[in-house]
Amino acid sequence: MHLLRRIERFLRATDFTATRLGREAVSDPRFVFDLRSGREPRRNRVPRPRLARRPRRPGFAAMGRSCGRALAALIRGSFADFDGKAIVEVLAERDWASVTFCGARHRLQAILVGAGAVGAAADFLKCMGEMELTLPGHIVADIALIAEARRDGGGYAWLELEALTIEDR
Repeated sequence: MHLLRRIERFLRATDFTATRLGREAVSDPRFVFDLRSGREPRRNRVPRPRLARRPRRPGFAAMGRSCGRALAALIRGSFADFDGKAIVEVLAERDWASVTFCGARHRLQAILVGAGAVGAAADFLKCMGEMELTLPGHIVADIALIAEARRDGGGYAWLELEALTIEDR
């Protein structure tokens, strides 16, 4: 795809100005304006690939973190019928973006302790794909089991999950 077309698409999809993009990509605030007027860039002036991704919008990281906590609370709520102790916490979060969506990847762990912990974990995993996890302003696009451990004759279960949430605009 032609460089100027890619840049124009990037500018429409983000809050970058042409001046800011030129300054951050090639240290030349006039770069985009020169391309628009027909200038062909030298090889060493083509923007680095990192600018092909959507940048983080102001407040996005904080929104991702609060989304992770809300997701952990929803998952904890899915163990409401379990009589033992259920702990769900966020291990890590990182911003995620594609050409059309912004969101975050969340790594969570669920620890179940008490009689029936292994059964509760198995029930959760069985219905995890069909669960409706509703987060205000976000969609849970994917949730998957990364690792698990069970012991103590069914009284302990540990699950590590990864979820992808995207902003619902």
